Amino acid sequence: SKVTWFVMKGWLLLCACISAVHAQTRLDTIFVTNTANQTFTCFTNSTTSAKFGDLSCQSTSFPSIRGVVSITSRITTSSTTELFGVEGRTGLMQKCVVSVVKGVVTLTDCTQETLCSGDRLVSIDANSQFVWGITEKGVPVLRTLTRCDTTPSAVASQTWTSVPLPSDTTTNIRAQRISVCNSVNSVWVVDTQGSVWVREGIEIASPSGTVWTRIGGNEMNDIVCGGSGDGVWGISSIGEVMYRRGVSSGKE
Repeated sequence: SKVTWFVMKGWLLLCACISAVHAQTRLDTIFVTNTANQTFTCFTNSTTSAKFGDLSCQSTSFPSIRGVVSITSRITTSSTTELFGVEGRTGLMQKCVVSVVKGVVTLTDCTQETLCSGDRLVSIDANSQFVWGITEKGVPVLRTLTRCDTTPSAVASQTWTSVPLPSDTTTNIRAQRISVCNSVNSVWVVDTQGSVWVREGIEIASPSGTVWTRIGGNEMNDIVCGGSGDGVWGISSIGEVMYRRGVSSGKE
């Protein structure tokens, strides 16, 4: 389909944002990580939209993994805030529950997971219902709640469903970036050639969706769904910040 990406002048901070309620006040939290394994948690207790200058930041760390290469957070359907991190060396994923009491952020109830297939994760993203990732082989995968290990251990082996991008006999298409939309059940992926793909048909009854649709237009280096889920932001191969709505004109 013919697509229009809108070029945005200036700069844009792309981040994973969540919202939670504590003591009847609004809490906006931004999680980012660096190579020193510090997870910086920036928050504001305010009933109005926060400005960057209003954010107060502190740092914490995942208790059992080091060298985090990918991080995401979500609010589950039971209003619990969860934080996921992937260790670069092993691909091990750790999930923790985020607690915020009087502005102090702590990570509790942490668990570790590996993939039953033995593949290593390199990237991860989530919304309130689904957790998706990309393996080191460039295959998008969907986390399930099925364990494949028969003996309980400190590190659970979880079944992840492979949802590979379409390939032909001459091209091995590998995913490198993934973004899971919050309010609309769709997943966006950028492959190693800079092409953009969207997974459609995702529902509770069919969590892996039905089809990958390639989005024409600019080659992209990165992509992220807008907070409301009705828009997609990206960084083009020449460093431009770009924006679009929906899959094609007239088809959100």
